[in-house]
Amino acid sequence: MTSVSGFEAEMKDQFYSVAECLFKEEKRAEAVPLYRYVIERETDHNDQTFLLCHFRLFQCLVGISSDGNKEALGRFEPLYSLLPEDIRLDALLLMANVYYTLGNWIKVDRYGDELHALAQDVYNKLNNEKNVKKLQTERRLVVYYGQGLLLKGIALTMQGRHEEAKEYVAKYSDLTWFQPLDEIGRREVEKFRLWGKGNMMTLELRTGNPNVLPEFSKYLEENPGSFCRVCWLQLKRPTSFIFLLTNFWRNSARSFRL
Repeated sequence: MTSVSGFEAEMKDQFYSVAECLFKEEKRAEAVPLYRYVIERETDHNDQTFLLCHFRLFQCLVGISSDGNKEALGRFEPLYSLLPEDIRLDALLLMANVYYTLGNWIKVDRYGDELHALAQDVYNKLNNEKNVKKLQTERRLVVYYGQGLLLKGIALTMQGRHEEAKEYVAKYSDLTWFQPLDEIGRREVEKFRLWGKGNMMTLELRTGNPNVLPEFSKYLEENPGSFCRVCWLQLKRPTSFIFLLTNFWRNSARSFRL
């Protein structure tokens, strides 16, 4: 197979452009054949359009099924490091979340670290260098920074490394220093604060501190929409932890009736 060139290169750009329009219109099924067309005909694996098509295809295919997620990861994972930094932020976040759904905590640990490090790198460049290009990301930079820490905390928690996890929870619980922050960014920081508060109390319970139970119960009542996935995972196991919470709420209900 020869590399795409001349008229074929023009066709490649046209196929990619149409695919992008479909993707942005949430017509992902229709975009998939066009991304595949470019991927199958381009032999230069460092070509940016080729790499972007692989990322888009990954975005289109994940979430369909567990086996589909594994297949999509297998196709895309060897290539993500070749993407531009801003696109790589989205790629790392998506890969980490897919591995989260698969329960692969070693991979979540790895990509949480990598996501946080890359976000820190990009943040330093934006604040210390001139003529830095505008980020082409789906979210505010603070989201990638915080999600890297959150994912790392999840991975450590699910590996039973609770004291280490607390360090990461503390870090994403206060991101008010992150600048610049617009209104959307400030809302994201507030989400991390609420998640961090709940997850820190959950970790305290897991490490034998029942004194936070009243505050944790109040937190759940006041912030039902902020009950993040880490809390939910931990509430499902182990049995002793569930018993501790159940006993507390049963006693609280009894006291209230009296």
